[in-house]
Amino acid sequence: MFGNTPVTPGVDNLFDRTYGEHIQRGTTEVLATDRVNEPGRTLWANVTTRF
Repeated sequence: MFGNTPVTPGVDNLFDRTYGEHIQRGTTEVLATDRVNEPGRTLWANVTTRF
């Protein structure tokens, strides 16, 4: 943490496995029985500044 600016890093799907979320984006266009795979490994960071 850097004063009033915390940085939070993260990794989604660390082992790069095939998966699909139960509730996905675009569910109005895709039938509930269709499964859409999510992207592979994703690195992300969240930065919040308070003043």
